[in-house]
Amino acid sequence: MRKWEGFAVLFVFWSLLNSGSINSLTPDSEKESEEGYYLLLHDRFEKDGWEVELLDTARDADYLSPVEKDVILSLNAVRTNPKKFAELYVRPVSKKFKGKIMVESGGRNIQTREGVKAVHLLYRKLRNTKKLPIQQPSRGLSRAAEDHALDQAKTGRVG
Repeated sequence: MRKWEGFAVLFVFWSLLNSGSINSLTPDSEKESEEGYYLLLHDRFEKDGWEVELLDTARDADYLSPVEKDVILSLNAVRTNPKKFAELYVRPVSKKFKGKIMVESGGRNIQTREGVKAVHLLYRKLRNTKKLPIQQPSRGLSRAAEDHALDQAKTGRVG
């Protein structure tokens, strides 16, 4: 994964969750899946015109959590159409900044180190990035990552 991809996905995922965008979906989108969790980004991306059935490669992966599945969906969205991703999700966030403070709807302010410059940099990077292939989840890689995280938790090390 390229460095900007991970940042873009986490940035947008966090932004959607904290801005209430997911909560403002239409009532039909609040259906529960068979596993009993809300399809957080699936419906949002579908509403925004993404080919969700193609991008949502992890939805049936029983070894992933709902959030992990949504991260893979987000990653596939940014990989397959970085320009669209930048326009729909990154650009609007830049309007929330006053200096280095991001003002959330609801009045919550978040102090940042970089301010809007980091958002502009991500936006430009995504606008100039070529499309990349869709990623598929891997049970083996997921298990290895989980083992690594458990190992790191015991020692306090990172990386």
